[in-house]
Amino acid sequence: MKYYNAVKKGLYTTTEVAKTYYTHQTQSMNGKYIYIPCDNSVSGFEPSEKEIKHYYKNNHQKFTNSPHRKISYFVFNLIASTEDKKNILQEMKELISDQTVFNKRLNQEEVEPGFMTTDNLKNFISEHGDNRYEVKIFSQEEFTKIEATQDVIDGIIYPYISDEICTMGRIINQDLDSVSVVYLEREIYASDQTLNEIYSQVFEFIDKNKTITDVEKVSKDINSKPRTVTLEKMDESVPGLGVSRQIVRWAFNSETNLNETNFFDLQDQYVVAFVSQISEEEIKPLSEVYDEIVIDLRKDNIAKKFSNDVAQSQSKNFNDLAAEFSVKIKNVNQLKMNSDMFGDEGYNPGVVGAFFATQPEQISSPFIGENGVFVFYKDTAGEINYPLEFSRYQALVERTNHAMIDLSLVDLLKENKNIIDNRFNFY
Repeated sequence: MKYYNAVKKGLYTTTEVAKTYYTHQTQSMNGKYIYIPCDNSVSGFEPSEKEIKHYYKNNHQKFTNSPHRKISYFVFNLIASTEDKKNILQEMKELISDQTVFNKRLNQEEVEPGFMTTDNLKNFISEHGDNRYEVKIFSQEEFTKIEATQDVIDGIIYPYISDEICTMGRIINQDLDSVSVVYLEREIYASDQTLNEIYSQVFEFIDKNKTITDVEKVSKDINSKPRTVTLEKMDESVPGLGVSRQIVRWAFNSETNLNETNFFDLQDQYVVAFVSQISEEEIKPLSEVYDEIVIDLRKDNIAKKFSNDVAQSQSKNFNDLAAEFSVKIKNVNQLKMNSDMFGDEGYNPGVVGAFFATQPEQISSPFIGENGVFVFYKDTAGEINYPLEFSRYQALVERTNHAMIDLSLVDLLKENKNIIDNRFNFY
């Protein structure tokens, strides 16, 4: 806090700065403009390799890069086999009828009531099911549809599987209007045998593919395609896998090698992943931004052509100029210097500044914006009624500057010093 306050005290706001702030907040300009978009393509222009490399070299600030990793991963879902589902259905069927069990304490056989006969359905469901006791009431029409799709015998809806849940029901009340049913449900899990088989398949896969360079061949061999995602150091989750900080940390571990497979045991799936790309450079490589540069150079070429055409135009007034280029004249009303939006063209802070800088009641020189060429005609600015003193606005500017220090001081220091961000190691 001492350091922050020392820096803040060094930012004194003069009266002239406060006056400029007041001007930008209150002065508004009116005028009109024409806009020639760069999407009116100029045929035949293709930038040369030399131009592309020169643009890349001189515009590194456009291509800053956040360190990231691309990982590819195969998913092996831990789902129940057909045999597992048959076994669960059989277990549920065996719960319907009474069962004879041997009581070792009394040294005699006893009859244990089943789902059909028990007098305490709530306890029975609590002991044998994965759901809670609940009475569901159906109209006779609704229950007729249930009978059409499920086996209903002696008041029991026999076990069936739907959405990975094995379900059976018991009718506890039925009248002319409705039917009351209590269900017993069990989630279907893969058996230990099935899990062991999947586990063996996964490690057989890893053993054959300790490193993966030909993804298409591997995908064809196991009839499954991997998913490729991009991760940054402080990510908490992996797209497609949910929260999985362990995978993010592994991807950025200095000992993790490119294309080398690794195994992860998640809640309901095994994952085999490998890092398919490492990007540590502060600037994106030319190969990644090549197409972007080509588009920028094409736009720049088009804008310069239009700008030259406008500069050489013989049109005598603004209306003639608009007609010459087949564009409409658009109005700008109550535009302030502190605005970043210009007319109908949206976010264009540079264009706002260019508009304010033009001489009033004159056709401006062409201004090349991000996506096109602008020509302005600004009306005469009105008088500004300045306050007698600016102390209030000095304090306002200082508060704004102090807030910016709180937000940006660390970033400014990092630009001037080689600070290593080690939060990743503890997160």
